[in-house]
Amino acid sequence: MKTEFLCKQISMFVGEFLPIEEIRKTIRSMAFSRNGGVFVRLDENEFLLKYDKHGKIMDRIPLPAEASTVLEIQNGCILLAHIGARVVGCYSPPNFQVFARTPTFHPIGLAELQNGKIAVSGPTHLCNAECKDGDCELSKSSPGVLHIYTTQGKLLQEISKDAMEYIFKCPTQMASSSKAGTIAVCDTKLHKVIVLDYDGKVRGLYKGWRKLPFSLFTNGEPFLPLSVCTTADGNFIVADIYKECLHVLSPVGKFIGIMRGEEGDSLIESSALCVDTEQNIWVGHHSQGTITVLKPSRLKNTFDHRRFPFLHGEELRLPLFPELNLDGN
Repeated sequence: MKTEFLCKQISMFVGEFLPIEEIRKTIRSMAFSRNGGVFVRLDENEFLLKYDKHGKIMDRIPLPAEASTVLEIQNGCILLAHIGARVVGCYSPPNFQVFARTPTFHPIGLAELQNGKIAVSGPTHLCNAECKDGDCELSKSSPGVLHIYTTQGKLLQEISKDAMEYIFKCPTQMASSSKAGTIAVCDTKLHKVIVLDYDGKVRGLYKGWRKLPFSLFTNGEPFLPLSVCTTADGNFIVADIYKECLHVLSPVGKFIGIMRGEEGDSLIESSALCVDTEQNIWVGHHSQGTITVLKPSRLKNTFDHRRFPFLHGEELRLPLFPELNLDGN
């Protein structure tokens, strides 16, 4: 059984970019706020912006340095991954301070675990203009790293190997599922979503799907997971920039189905994801500079009509996500 999760569009709005024609309009990352709204990190913007679901700006927070991702943790502090400075900063109004320094890697991914600890991931080498085609020899031989910290920023554990093999190549954004105590990490060099438990053991690998009974999956482009978030029931949603839909995975990385807007075109070039406190799904688009807010409405279960002709095309009403076990059944 493959499931299509259909969503209704609540709103679509353009991020507040600088009024410069040549500026790159990319939604870098998003994170929900426990006080409502979502923090949005826009490319080439000196502020961290907080929006409500209709696109109204609720807050502007000046950034001390370029930041790639953002995370609000339980104590109300805002963590920012400063990728170039190799620092994770902590913002507690009105002050910034260093949460953790990561001299051996460039921090990109941020996630708060069920036990309150903080996970930070990133590559040990970032390709720049001098690297050929963004894939130099140093990049190929440099593993990625994931660190686990206390809420005070004390390093507890480094995760980079499993059974003496490196797990990551270029880990970027990630999310934690409290249902299974797992972490899903997007790796853009390996073209995989790697699911680990809190001890660093690999529980699942998702490489994307090429042959599915959905026209939204094409064979021409590789799987490129750019962002991942978690639903209230512990499932993972993954954004793939080349697909006009989202991938839905179980807490251990098994494929459940796809998610798409009922309008059919609201998930083009998805590069950033977030689920807010109302279980709305926020999708940031790579080059359009727009953010789409969706609400899960219903699901469509597509069965093999040769085996189950009486069930083919059956639709079920769905106010939110169904309760799914760890095997995604």
